[in-house]
Amino acid sequence: MYTVDWIGTVAMGVLEDGEQNFAPMVLEEEQVFPPEFKPGDELEIEVRSAHPAMIAMGINYGHYEVSHVPSGKVLKIMHRAYAT
Repeated sequence: MYTVDWIGTVAMGVLEDGEQNFAPMVLEEEQVFPPEFKPGDELEIEVRSAHPAMIAMGINYGHYEVSHVPSGKVLKIMHRAYAT
C-alpha cells in the first residue's frame, strides 16, 4: 500500500508499506498537488512507461498515474520531470 508521507510545493514523499522505498514524486512546471492530498492518505500508483525507442529519441511520454483513494482524484507525474 502507498501513502502520502509529505507534500511540498514541487514534490511529494510517498511511503510503500510504511517505508520510504519510493523517490519523491516531482511535479512539472505549472502543476500543483490537488488540495485533497494529505499526509497519511492512501494512494494507488500505476506506472505507464514510454517505449524505450521513444525515450531514445527524446520523447518521454511515460508517467506515474497517482490515484488518491479517498477522493478519486488522479494526478499524472511525468517521467520527463526527472530528466536532468
